[in-house]
Amino acid sequence: MNELIQRYIDAVKHTRSAGIKEREAEEAADFAKLPKNLRPANAKDIVEGAVIWYPAWKTEENDPNGDDRCWNLVCEVLNPSDERKAYCSHDGSRYGLYGAHIEL
Repeated sequence: MNELIQRYIDAVKHTRSAGIKEREAEEAADFAKLPKNLRPANAKDIVEGAVIWYPAWKTEENDPNGDDRCWNLVCEVLNPSDERKAYCSHDGSRYGLYGAHIEL
């Protein structure tokens, strides 16, 4: 087989394998427990790579089974001081400072 084509096939296999590992890791991380040492987030906390926690998502009313995610990974900063659309998360949705906390 052509070396360039084989290199492409190998890269596709590697990428698919990495994608599967990423999805498995994210699904496992969804069960992360809410940290006890949180403080309300502010605009300075909204930076790429930050983990933002939403304690209100983990109430009995909002999450009766205790299996919903209560955190986001900031992937793109939009308007850091906005209550509703401060950043774009790893799930592709926009979130804001309303109810947001960070771990100390």
